[in-house]
Amino acid sequence: MKIKGVANKYGVNESTLRYYEKEGLIGPINRINGIRTFNEEDIERLELIIFLRSSDVTIEDLKIIFKKETNKDEKEQILSKIKSDLIKKVDIINQTIKKIDLL
Repeated sequence: MKIKGVANKYGVNESTLRYYEKEGLIGPINRINGIRTFNEEDIERLELIIFLRSSDVTIEDLKIIFKKETNKDEKEQILSKIKSDLIKKVDIINQTIKKIDLL
């Protein structure tokens, strides 16, 4: 799928996709006649990145998670931090829902 189609399908800017590639989060993306063309593996990685970014995972954390040189302990530490942050957010959302129910 060409970069424009990927950008439209996932609601991201083409510049964001190029940035993710530049930062090593995806790719390198194959080019056909100079146009970035995403394969299934690229799309799967992008879907995961978009999902994690929507949960406020930082680019720096993503780099650590996806870097091949990252050791298992470092990766587990980052993932544990992400889980902990998400659990805190769920708690806040649940408290907010309870307060709304009281209105």
